[in-house]
Amino acid sequence: MELKVKDMDIATGDVQVVILNKKDAHELDLHHMDRLVLKKNSRRTVAILDIAESKKAVPPGHIGLFEEVLDALHAKNGDKVNVDIAEKPESVTYIRKKLDGKRLTPKEIKIIVEDIVNNRLTDVELTSFVTAGYTRGMSMKEIVALTKAMAETGETLKFNKYPVVDIHSIGGVPGNRTTMIVVPILVAAGCIVPKTSSRAITSPAGTADTMEVLAPVSMSINKL
Repeated sequence: MELKVKDMDIATGDVQVVILNKKDAHELDLHHMDRLVLKKNSRRTVAILDIAESKKAVPPGHIGLFEEVLDALHAKNGDKVNVDIAEKPESVTYIRKKLDGKRLTPKEIKIIVEDIVNNRLTDVELTSFVTAGYTRGMSMKEIVALTKAMAETGETLKFNKYPVVDIHSIGGVPGNRTTMIVVPILVAAGCIVPKTSSRAITSPAGTADTMEVLAPVSMSINKL
């Protein structure tokens, strides 16, 4: 189905969302939280569906696009986009498998992480994966596979030196600055320590906030 774009002028901050008038949704037998494939020229994206109860929000024959979808399609108000129904991501099957208490293979974990990184999962599906990991636990092999998948789906740094090490403490203890003591010791011993630290989460100031008093901490990948 070809529909006319209505710019909703709303950003979700992450998840791709579109809105159909309830008349169009009924004709297509679509429901809240269904996935749609949207195409414009050579661009394609998958978004989650919300349904407008009146033509005031989104008239029939139109599709309301949030900012993330507009950016993904390079679309603007009044453009035409092709809309089709999308199948649920393969990772949903594996999340259900984990909820049932079964072990996941490295390939299955990699697919779940890729779908998370590419915003293919709804908040409910993502929460289900976190809940499954908490209630069912993860084997050492699953933890290793999850760690590798997280690294491989993000930007990576390569250093032509050895050894490259990292440290992590439990965190969440106000005034606990283990990192700022241990990292200089490791560097003085000849280690390369590309340390990442968070800003305030569970205390008034995170390690990054404290270190920023002494030196810049926000750097691009290229600068690092």
